[in-house]
Amino acid sequence: MLKFILLGLLGLILLIPLISSFSSRLYWVEAEREIRATPKQVWKIIAEDFGSIYQYTPSVEQSNYIGDQREDVGTQRHCKLQGGGFMQEEITAWEALRTLEISIKDSSMPVAKGTKLRFHLEETPGGNTRLQAKGYYRLKYIGVLSPLLGKPKFMGLTEHLLEIAKVEAEANTASIQ
Repeated sequence: MLKFILLGLLGLILLIPLISSFSSRLYWVEAEREIRATPKQVWKIIAEDFGSIYQYTPSVEQSNYIGDQREDVGTQRHCKLQGGGFMQEEITAWEALRTLEISIKDSSMPVAKGTKLRFHLEETPGGNTRLQAKGYYRLKYIGVLSPLLGKPKFMGLTEHLLEIAKVEAEANTASIQ
């Protein structure tokens, strides 16, 4: 009996490096939307209204800026999530009307610090906008289940953010016309 217990413990010890390698691994996501709005209209939604994401995203109960900065690299926001929890995010890349990168600074959710999502806007020949989102994430807590549980969740969130930008920008375009 002691032999089986010792073998079981040895097996667990040998699995620790495998489990920790999954939890520190980065997972890549990429999505794109064509939006019937100008890059300026799309930029307003994703960058200029950075502190007001709660107005566009039902999963965010409340959001606000941290500090006085409202644009450019270093701008931070705190999001209180529906059902409890929070995320603190920071803009880590900003090229007006072209590129916005957001990095997770802290979170009560399984998404680990340093997770990044970069939005790139490109004007299409018809005057519309191609909005791309590319990023990577690392999960805490989940270990070997990260590839199974995390990637679909983060990919869904990325697709959701692009869809929100599309719907809001196109609605604003329609109200202007």
